[in-house]
Amino acid sequence: MATVGSVATILSLQIPVSPRGDAGGQTVPLIAALGLCMLGLLEMLRGASVSRRGSMGAGATQSDNRYLKYVLALLVLCVTYGFLIGAIGYHLSTGLAAVAGMWLFGMRHRLGLLLAALVTPVLYHMIFFVGLAIFPPFGEWFDVYDWLTRR
Repeated sequence: MATVGSVATILSLQIPVSPRGDAGGQTVPLIAALGLCMLGLLEMLRGASVSRRGSMGAGATQSDNRYLKYVLALLVLCVTYGFLIGAIGYHLSTGLAAVAGMWLFGMRHRLGLLLAALVTPVLYHMIFFVGLAIFPPFGEWFDVYDWLTRR
């Protein structure tokens, strides 16, 4: 996790800083990446202290491996979401990622998935773009926001 956080930190530092000097597109990814680094370091420290005490049994490893496919699925979702933001814009990719994330966490009710697809982009739009004045990245192929604001 610390390695993924370190790579994410380096990549988030490549995002251009806002010309006004306020919170820009770099802020949230950088905070999340640094959080991953800290959690990874804490996990490494915890693992080192457990292995020093010798209390880690073989059963703990088998139990942890059971969730590996879900962790890998979330990793694929994150990478795909990052690609989709650049391709089809923030709003549509956020709706799709919300549905995929809810599906991964066990939500199978169609109304719940539909609400996740509709409410999540609107809620994030209100928080980031209206409240924090961070403008959404446009998609290269298509962008819902650009399409809706055409006159």
